[in-house]
Amino acid sequence: WDEYASIFKTSCYTFAVVTPSGWKDIYICMDSASGKVGHKQMEWLRRTLYEAYGTLHRHIILFTHTNFFKTDALKQGLQGNYNMEETYDLLGLFSDCEVGVVFTGHKHRREEITYGGVRYVTLDSSDDEAETAYYAIADISRSEIKINHIKL
Repeated sequence: WDEYASIFKTSCYTFAVVTPSGWKDIYICMDSASGKVGHKQMEWLRRTLYEAYGTLHRHIILFTHTNFFKTDALKQGLQGNYNMEETYDLLGLFSDCEVGVVFTGHKHRREEITYGGVRYVTLDSSDDEAETAYYAIADISRSEIKINHIKL
């Protein structure tokens, strides 16, 4: 964390990538490592998403640590790490702003669900020692975001 903080200065940031053909994709990284977002970050996120939504862009892509859903056979539904009010606020905000995909980790077991028109992808572990060690490559085109999972 110290090395990361010395380089990036913050755990919440946004950037845009403009493709050679002129398409603009907006990336947003939010900090949920504590299992909550909090008031200050929520206001930043709300402002950032509505500004992004109001611009000419192709996709909005969001990254965060904690996943929102659990879809195994024993428990289906919301993950429960965020408080419920914050969870519903975030899911509604992502849907309202037409976020294309939300990438998460935390559980380190691949899961994918679409909720409110937003695709939520929990990535596998990237630890070489893990039995299910994969990394993901997103192939982003004008109409879709394809995610390819590659075994380490």
